[in-house]
Amino acid sequence: MALSFTPCTQEDRASILSLELASFPEDEAADDTSLQLRLAEAGDFFYKLNRVCDGELLGFINGTCIQGPNLEHDSMTSHVKMGPILVIHSVTVRESERRKYYALYMLHRYISCMKQREGVKEIRLLTKPLNMNLYLMAGFNIVGISPIVHGADAWFEMKLFTRTAYQLMVDAFAPTAFSGNPAAEVFEWGE
Repeated sequence: MALSFTPCTQEDRASILSLELASFPEDEAADDTSLQLRLAEAGDFFYKLNRVCDGELLGFINGTCIQGPNLEHDSMTSHVKMGPILVIHSVTVRESERRKYYALYMLHRYISCMKQREGVKEIRLLTKPLNMNLYLMAGFNIVGISPIVHGADAWFEMKLFTRTAYQLMVDAFAPTAFSGNPAAEVFEWGE
């Protein structure tokens, strides 16, 4: 199956909002206003995954930049245009398409794109323990429990420096995606 991983536009907002509301508890989901703001101010950091044959939205990933050095509730609600820290707000996959490695695929593609941006020095995110392994597989390290309260559950902060070695899992000896023998590729990124 051919996939397309491209920047989102305001025209994608309705389908993104629908997927966001279906994927997160009400006290954690972004609303239309915040999605509109992220697309307007940080559209370069908002990507979608579509199936090429029918254009169906399979998932999306988005973030905003902060000046740093710490993640705080207020800093995560706005976008600092040349901020050196990119904060991922959401890695979301349609429920019927989960457990097919699309989230990991999007993370690898997204990280690869962000590593090529001159100003982004590190990527951070907040996650629940349930999803921590996904981010560890994508190269993130655990910072610790976040002081930010977002919804009812505790969150952990994770980060990835963009100028270090990068590991990518690939499926070797396979004619189709997500099959075959898993193999690791390690890339060194220079300044």
